[in-house]
Amino acid sequence: MNVDGRKSEGVEEASANPWPARERWVRRMAVGLAGLAVVISGVLIGVDHLPAQGLVARVAETVLLPKRYGEDWRWLVEQFGNEMTVSELREHVELAGLQRRWFFRDTDLEIYRRFVLWPVLGGGGSGPAESRGGPPRVTGQRPVVPGWRRTLWERFAPRVRKSHSAGEAVEIIVGHLRERVTPGLKPAGGIMSAWRQGNGSREEWAGLYLAAIRAVGIPARRNSGEGVEFWEEGQWMEAPRPMFDSEAPHSVAPPGKSEARLSLAPQAQEQ
Repeated sequence: MNVDGRKSEGVEEASANPWPARERWVRRMAVGLAGLAVVISGVLIGVDHLPAQGLVARVAETVLLPKRYGEDWRWLVEQFGNEMTVSELREHVELAGLQRRWFFRDTDLEIYRRFVLWPVLGGGGSGPAESRGGPPRVTGQRPVVPGWRRTLWERFAPRVRKSHSAGEAVEIIVGHLRERVTPGLKPAGGIMSAWRQGNGSREEWAGLYLAAIRAVGIPARRNSGEGVEFWEEGQWMEAPRPMFDSEAPHSVAPPGKSEARLSLAPQAQEQ
């Protein structure tokens, strides 16, 4: 009786206090979920560094990208899937998408994709080969300048946030860029090297100018010379440009008026 009684009491006690078993189950479940999260994180990190093509591109679109960017993602993957990683393409799609309607409610899709979203700046500074006919399809060596969009977006987007037009924003960009980077004859080794060093060739400076305008969501392209054009009111406008001479080192021409000169007050170069 005592043995049976003790057993009966043990059963009753276990039935009355089921929490120890439930706690063990919860702990095991938590450990399992934590392990699964680590595995998923590792997979996603790995996917981010793979070329954006095939199954990898589809997984990235499903898991890593907001749905509103899906069409632009697939378009860019078609152009650059074998040239750029998932992380690189995501940066262009997401940052360009954030800026898409800052200055234009409805940007022509072709203009947006070819002159804002398009990640190629070409060589040391996006030469005229990309200008009026639009960018060529990339089929061989990777001509992409790594990191230009995020670097320039972080620097220029806050500065043009309160601008009322694309033209006003471009004037702010050219003024700040002229203070930040000094154009000269000696190449720095690429537009981002020129940005870091604070000086570079005129071609590199023009490439930075083009990239900075695109980084804030304004369509931009190179013209047949050293100048840059931007899109406003349904047409291409000549962007204000610095005068590359010793007499007016801080002068720019206002939008659409290449012969006029506007003196900018020199300020200390930002580091």
